[in-house]
Amino acid sequence: MEIKSNEIIDERVEAIFQEFLKDLETLFKELENRELEIRKELKELKIKDDELEARLQDIKNNTNLNKEK
Repeated sequence: MEIKSNEIIDERVEAIFQEFLKDLETLFKELENRELEIRKELKELKIKDDELEARLQDIKNNTNLNKEK
């Protein structure tokens, strides 16, 4: 009887562990996807930052040109 109980417990533990591994794998995939999204957003923000920096430099250059006139 004790052997049967241990086998049942082992099966339950194995099932719980497999479910845990599946959940962990799902979470890891979600994390990878989120990382890709964040990297894409960072690239977009970097492009916008560069564009704004260029516009600011143009404004500064135009201001300096107007002062010289």
